[in-house]
Amino acid sequence: MNFSYEFTLNAVQFMAVFSRVAGIFMGFPIFRGSSVPKRVKVAVLLAITMIIIPSLPEAWSPTALATYLGATGFVTLILLDFLLGLTVSLSVFLIMEIAVLAGHFISMNVGYSMSMQFDPNTESQNSTISVMFMQIFILIFLVTDMHLGFIKITASSFHTMPPGHLFLNEDHLISIVETSNDIFRYSFQLSLPIIAIMLLINVAMGIISRFGEDFQVLMLSFPIRLGVGLMLLIALLPIINNSFIFYCENILDNLGNILGL
Repeated sequence: MNFSYEFTLNAVQFMAVFSRVAGIFMGFPIFRGSSVPKRVKVAVLLAITMIIIPSLPEAWSPTALATYLGATGFVTLILLDFLLGLTVSLSVFLIMEIAVLAGHFISMNVGYSMSMQFDPNTESQNSTISVMFMQIFILIFLVTDMHLGFIKITASSFHTMPPGHLFLNEDHLISIVETSNDIFRYSFQLSLPIIAIMLLINVAMGIISRFGEDFQVLMLSFPIRLGVGLMLLIALLPIINNSFIFYCENILDNLGNILGL
């Protein structure tokens, strides 16, 4: 009987930790799509949960979670911690959308908007430049060890946020709104150089068509825009990479602010 009771308390502890970890990792770049098998995802979440459990504070001990043994209390605990994780993952998702939106802006101005490609992260068709930017973002996220910082912040959240605590106050909501506002600002900053050059090319083509009515400006503008846009994109890749590193750092800062670290 004692074994059954202790096992139940440990099961409650495990499910509470697992629900928060699963919610937070819903926004992790690789975990969003189908590129990683579900079995691997579950195995990684289970492994991280087992690693975190020995370092949990007293508030997360099996004895402290005995108040959640009832059906209502257990469901409330799991649901609130999962919602907490989803709220944190939302900030990660919003930062990642900067790369996608910047790719859309560039594609529309250069002429690559009709070039579509399957995006494994969203499991839908997306512009080729957006998919390329997203893959670069994920690569930088992993190469710069941001995933380790992601796991560290996840483990630290159990020391600052007690079980069954949904913390959405005014400051956190403002932080999420400001993050969503940064999507348009940063994505426009990334695509602004190419948009400006394309505008100058269009103005130049307009002037040429004005003075040379027999000149096939329309047919000439397509290869010029495609070629110049591709060269600008290659030239700006180092700047784009540095910008993505800055955005990855912002992800960790936003997670720390939301989780009270």
